[in-house]
Amino acid sequence: LSSRMETFMRLFVRDCANRDIIWLWGALLHSHRVQGYKGFMIGPLVSQWAAQYLISFIWHHATAIRYRGRKAVRYMMMFMDDIALLGASRAAIRHAVTSIASYAEHALHYDVKGNWHVERMDRASLDMMGYVIHPSGKVTMRDRNYIHSRRLMLRIRRRGLPSYRQAVRLLCYKGFYRYSDSEGRAARSLHFTGLFGLAAKVVSIHDRRRNAA
Repeated sequence: LSSRMETFMRLFVRDCANRDIIWLWGALLHSHRVQGYKGFMIGPLVSQWAAQYLISFIWHHATAIRYRGRKAVRYMMMFMDDIALLGASRAAIRHAVTSIASYAEHALHYDVKGNWHVERMDRASLDMMGYVIHPSGKVTMRDRNYIHSRRLMLRIRRRGLPSYRQAVRLLCYKGFYRYSDSEGRAARSLHFTGLFGLAAKVVSIHDRRRNAA
């Protein structure tokens, strides 16, 4: 096993008292060693949950970091490998990131990318999880997601009926529109109101036919 897998199993054995589950995880991770590959395999849920388990230790470490006698991190958001730290000062956040990077490297064999930066939340937008949270409180889609979804909608409109693959892709964007302030803009420019419903019908019909076969 690679050092990261060894780290996972060491911590998991410590935290889990069920020997059958421990054996199952060991067998699943061993199956990743295909043609000499020694890391977590990209794609499987096993890799996702194992990585998230390790990342959870970063959360616990971050909440314990102190700067000049006070908690360096007041609020923290994590989504997969995206992390946003909020604190009272720029110095406190820099101190926290330095501590997290050192802990992640030595304890978990993770690397914190060097493109991290510190911004004032009343001046800069927070781009995370596919959304952009603006200082005004407005929430929009990430530009890249909006452009890709808009192109897909235009192709579907020209075609008249989405293919199954197009329908599935379009539905992946539905949450971004529903839970952001982008829906009104898209509706005005594309008149897409019925496209999500149409895509849902295409997927539903396809799935019923497949299950009946």
